[in-house]
Amino acid sequence: MLHDPARHEPLLRLEWDEHRARASIERIVRDAEQRFSADAYWPTHPNDVEPGDDPNMPATSLYYGAAGVIWALHYLQAVVATSPPT
Repeated sequence: MLHDPARHEPLLRLEWDEHRARASIERIVRDAEQRFSADAYWPTHPNDVEPGDDPNMPATSLYYGAAGVIWALHYLQAVVATSPPT
């Protein structure tokens, strides 16, 4: 099953609010910056650890690893969706 409702928050019916969207993006970006470690990059979510994986090894893939996080942070800055790193 692609979507298991028990594992996701239900969608809320909210009117579009650019300020709220930008504040949420900024909060997510700052959280990503704070969780960065030069040794481990970003922590891997437990659901992304496959059988046989070492959960202590840094993830580097584009899908859920450091490459994807770095790409996303640069993209959000390039399209002026967030401010430069602090």
